[in-house]
Amino acid sequence: MASDRFDSFILTIRKGIDWLGFDRVLLFVLGAAVLGLLALGMGKSLYGGDENDARVTFFQIGTGSTGGTYFPMGEALAAVISRPPGSDPCIPGGRCGVPGLVAISKGSAGSVANARAVADGRLESALVQANVLEDAFHGRGAFDGEPPRENLRVIANLYVEAIHLVTARGLDINGVEDLKGLRVSIGSEGSGTRADAISILKAFGVSLTDIEPVSADASRSAELILSGNLDAYFLVAGAPARSIEDLAVRGAIDIVPIEGEPADRLRIDRTFYSNFIIPE
Repeated sequence: MASDRFDSFILTIRKGIDWLGFDRVLLFVLGAAVLGLLALGMGKSLYGGDENDARVTFFQIGTGSTGGTYFPMGEALAAVISRPPGSDPCIPGGRCGVPGLVAISKGSAGSVANARAVADGRLESALVQANVLEDAFHGRGAFDGEPPRENLRVIANLYVEAIHLVTARGLDINGVEDLKGLRVSIGSEGSGTRADAISILKAFGVSLTDIEPVSADASRSAELILSGNLDAYFLVAGAPARSIEDLAVRGAIDIVPIEGEPADRLRIDRTFYSNFIIPE
């Protein structure tokens, strides 16, 4: 039955995630969740179930920019769950994958774009921040005015994500309020970073008209910091983020804490947020 094939598919993905070593627990800051349509696989061969079955199913995983953590994570997931025809026999205790499945990691603008693409059937799955998923499901936040996307389902929680506020070294920036009048990247259109950056700025009484907003992904923001054309940027990513590590090694940045009464209120209003210390 189609439902049995779907259950087998989900179980294999979860085993692959466990094999990668992630803690499958509820996330308190932000979670990256692999999304799948409830009807995925109904009406097409999703799980052959036979080692010699030559049928192939392509399965896309929407990720993010190359400078964030989603892109390499999607590549790792794709490698773990893929099992094209002609693969070597499964080894007990090792990763096996889904027979006939070829998973493909695809770069994207980020969580908001990913949620829309999966719900609309343009992607089979994606990595999405937990709070963005909730907003998409209920039609609020970045999805305000859009119909609720109630066909989205979570396959697994993966890891905790941190909201980074990165500033060029040497600037007198001690908190979110100090961003007024500065050039600040709030993330690219369609990213979860952008949605969270706007929420945080609003909570601290900083409007987009108070700053010089820049739309750029993690890689571009890092380039702008190094060239002296950007003062600060937000990034939601699992720590450590590759682009931030590179800047830190060069001594080019500071990471500013997001704390105080506005942050406390935000955590109360949006339970997906909690205190988190980024390890050095």
